[in-house]
Amino acid sequence: MNIILFNTEKNWGGGEKWYADVYQMLEQNGHNTNVFTHTNSKLAEQLQKKRAPVCKVKIGNLSFLNPIIIHKLKQQFKLLRADAIILNLSSDLKTAGRAARKAGIKKIIYRRGSAKPIKNSLFNRWLFKHIVTHIIANSQQTKKTILAENPHLFPKDKIKVIYNGIDEKQILPYASKRQGSSIILGNAGRLSPEKGHERLLKVARELKNMGFPFQLLIAGTGPLEKDLKVLRNRYGLKNHVRFEGFTHNFTGFLSSIDIFVLTSLYEGFGYVIIEAMAAGIPVIAFDIGTTTEIIEHDKTGYIVENNNIQQMSNLLKHLIENPRKRYEMGEAAKIKVREKFSLNEMYNQLLTVLNIV
Repeated sequence: MNIILFNTEKNWGGGEKWYADVYQMLEQNGHNTNVFTHTNSKLAEQLQKKRAPVCKVKIGNLSFLNPIIIHKLKQQFKLLRADAIILNLSSDLKTAGRAARKAGIKKIIYRRGSAKPIKNSLFNRWLFKHIVTHIIANSQQTKKTILAENPHLFPKDKIKVIYNGIDEKQILPYASKRQGSSIILGNAGRLSPEKGHERLLKVARELKNMGFPFQLLIAGTGPLEKDLKVLRNRYGLKNHVRFEGFTHNFTGFLSSIDIFVLTSLYEGFGYVIIEAMAAGIPVIAFDIGTTTEIIEHDKTGYIVENNNIQQMSNLLKHLIENPRKRYEMGEAAKIKVREKFSLNEMYNQLLTVLNIV
């Protein structure tokens, strides 16, 4: 089967990891796969290391108004004789989706990774009626929000939930073998408003006021980095909180922490949660819908009432004081990942959408 993966996001995140994993599995199983990325994307960097056929393009929010871009993409798609295309961003859908339809591609699949409602605009109604043939949602919460503003926007039976998967070979033994009284907390994600780092620093301030020795490592870069460092210093957390920047060795980052703390305002899925769970690390997160699909409360981690800083602080205190509980949660988390979030399961479900099985 000839398949195009189309993702022009510049930064690296869960969606880009999904595309990289899917490319590798499709290629390993004999499918001819071409990837279109942005000219300066992290995804292109990762795929080029694997010698993947990458075509770099520039797609913006207004590219759908440019007939030259659409025509050029149509010609490229026709040369590739693609049977299916999987699109990532809304801008990709508006531009490359139309080009795919003009090129005669039968399956035009939109992968939705954000748990935010799709606007009920005239153009969106046209796109989802005449361009998109299938939707992949990365969680039940994401599927729910797709039709939140218009329940008739797209047929429900053509929206397939496929959870992100992780390679079982990446599942690590429980990482916290360090000696010492200080607990290491970890958080990873783009330093942008939706990731809720201000809430994370408030939790850290509460723990400091409780008198617990701890360190908080925050991996990631983004537009709020300077503001968050100012807030850290204002809260008196300079000796407790360290910003790690972009982490190339995420496995190494996970091996250095005891508890993963997620304070996002919303997540389409939360890839970092299953990565932490695969490493045998308990996860504590606010209840934002998607987190309850991944974490089993009091078994693989804790789900906290959304925005309840005190409750999260108290549950972290409980975990800090109970190393046996941390270990048991970590072991249960590894089993959960193997059973529900394996890369093979993710791939097999994708094959059903592509009608390969």
